[in-house]
Amino acid sequence: MVRRELDGVRKVVFVLLSACLMGLFGQACQGPTQPAGIVCGSCENQDRIVRLQPFNGDSHQDGLRGFTHPFLLSPEDWKHILKSIRVQSRNEVFLFFTTKGPVEPAFTEDEIDYLSATLSRVFAQARPDERVVFALSRHRSSDLTEITTGGWFVNGSSLHLVLANYRYAVTMPTVRALLWQDPLWTKAGPFYDLAPGEHQTVVEEEGSPRRLFSPSLPSLSIAYKQLLLGELAPQLTGRKYAAPGQLSPPPDQTSPASLSIEERLQMLKRLKDQGLITEEEYRNKKKQLLDQF
Repeated sequence: MVRRELDGVRKVVFVLLSACLMGLFGQACQGPTQPAGIVCGSCENQDRIVRLQPFNGDSHQDGLRGFTHPFLLSPEDWKHILKSIRVQSRNEVFLFFTTKGPVEPAFTEDEIDYLSATLSRVFAQARPDERVVFALSRHRSSDLTEITTGGWFVNGSSLHLVLANYRYAVTMPTVRALLWQDPLWTKAGPFYDLAPGEHQTVVEEEGSPRRLFSPSLPSLSIAYKQLLLGELAPQLTGRKYAAPGQLSPPPDQTSPASLSIEERLQMLKRLKDQGLITEEEYRNKKKQLLDQF
């Protein structure tokens, strides 16, 4: 853990020095992006934050100039989405030899409870030029903290999660302060992979000049409507494994398809009330569900 943090600190120093040298070619020496703004002070504490960060279109998403914000989704629906997100640890043992750990939930139950309520509130206030960023910390000992940071945005019918740091071991308060200032500033690694499930696709975010010497960030594109409605991907044809190139969701993973028809009808009504599906889509899907009853 400590060795990884030292490696991360070395990368930070290298990136900053490289950015300064690039100033000789017309680019100024710069640090993290614009700091995120507090939206809900009562939603924050010393271990967890969800904030809005200005976005000017020159960062990860090439050609993207705005998001589909504000975005209305209930805490109950956020819980289903958050529970569907999985990660797999990765460890570079020797040169190009890498071992991988088991696929596991990206967030703990208490993190899901916090994020589902807070993301629902903050996304409702987000503008098209703002993304939602978050930081979560877990204390492992008196001098060791694991930090998970990243950002969310909605582009059309897709919800995107950019995972910048996952359970990154931190012992230095200055490193933690930098991550709290800009949760999308990656410090090391990554030492993990996003494990896509149904209606999820992993995308490698393009590097900007600010990240020219740092690793690309893993991003998960989520077809949230299909995920919440529990529709099967075309490639699955009713089977229990994922499409080629994707990892199967573990058997204990909670998905809308495992919900009762009553629960799915309630979810369907929430999507209609939140304006995420049309009246016609609501009627058609409701008929499909009732036909299964």
